[in-house]
Amino acid sequence: MLFHHLNTRRTDVHKQEAIEKKYQLIAGATFKWWRLSQRIRTFAQIPFEVEILDSGAAPVYQQIAHKAFHFKQLGMSNSSIARKLGVTDKTVAKAVDWFQRTAQRPDS
Repeated sequence: MLFHHLNTRRTDVHKQEAIEKKYQLIAGATFKWWRLSQRIRTFAQIPFEVEILDSGAAPVYQQIAHKAFHFKQLGMSNSSIARKLGVTDKTVAKAVDWFQRTAQRPDS
């Protein structure tokens, strides 16, 4: 068993040497130097710019947020605001919540 294990290692070394010789024949003598000198670049290191052409319309809850918040301050329920604005009460709740969160940010 030990001899077989050593023989396997020797075979692996021979395979590796054959692969290296093959690449040296294909790419010439500079292949080994090129392989060792090049850095691996990840996507985080590759600079790129993107131009956004059409951002599309804002979601409905963002469009009605100011009005929904105003009606909420007047004491109206989500259901009555929804009927007035033609949306669901869930959309009104989301709009009011979004408006309150954006109003609390220091950059707005």
